[in-house]
Amino acid sequence: MLSGHAQAIDSAPVKANASMDTFELKVPAESLEEHLHKIRHISTKDKEEYSERKA
Repeated sequence: MLSGHAQAIDSAPVKANASMDTFELKVPAESLEEHLHKIRHISTKDKEEYSERKA
């Protein structure tokens, strides 16, 4: 942040219509461990491809 006294607010109207009657438990499609394993595999593959292109 910059030092100073000026402040700005950016806002957008958001319609909120929450009700305790409509709450629903959201269950992820895969476990956290499965997701992290997949992401790490993709990340490793990207690093390998980048290294090959750079050489």
